[in-house]
Amino acid sequence: MKKISLYIVLAVVFFSCHKKSTEVVLYYDAAKSHIQADYFVRADSPSVKEGTYKQYAADGSLQEIRHYHNNVMTDTLTRLYPSGKTSEISIYKNNMLNGPRQLYFDNGKLMIEENYINNIYEGPYITYFDNGVLKQKGQYTDNKMSGVWVSYYADGKLKEKVTFADNDENGPYTEYWENGNLSESGVYKDGTEDGVINYYDESGKLIRQTTFQDQHPVKSIAIK
Repeated sequence: MKKISLYIVLAVVFFSCHKKSTEVVLYYDAAKSHIQADYFVRADSPSVKEGTYKQYAADGSLQEIRHYHNNVMTDTLTRLYPSGKTSEISIYKNNMLNGPRQLYFDNGKLMIEENYINNIYEGPYITYFDNGVLKQKGQYTDNKMSGVWVSYYADGKLKEKVTFADNDENGPYTEYWENGNLSESGVYKDGTEDGVINYYDESGKLIRQTTFQDQHPVKSIAIK
């Protein structure tokens, strides 16, 4: 792999029309032909970023747009694929993720919707297949998976429902075959099966029951 040398030009190269800020441009090369970043700083404090910050790849494509106020990242951050399509849109406050964050496939379809408070997960979490069909939905409470999470097959049919508490599977769950029939049901405790777990064939008929205790199966009965 060819190594690209990075030349950071710290000198002020342009003054903005707004006298309180100064534009700074950083380059990948000594000839100053490939921009690495373009942003603004306070004229009276050159180390303090203020306003829009744009970051570029070595090939010249725009990678990221973010915003600063008094050297603190705030407002909307946008990341882009080399094609120019959006890969991420997220909201920042006080240098931390605060609010919704959306991630996209390179075909433009939404991949993930999530929410943050001070850099931790809080609220709804939703993922999609690259064809736009819902893949999974659930929620976070204080950075932990909680409540009922639901997963789907790529054709939109229900795949699984499972209850979470404290970031682990804790509570009842059901799983389904792609034809829509029930394939498994039971209860999780701290991420492992607990008690009687029911297994079904693709027609939805109960075929086996296995009892779990202390994370281990202790009895299994075939159902005729």
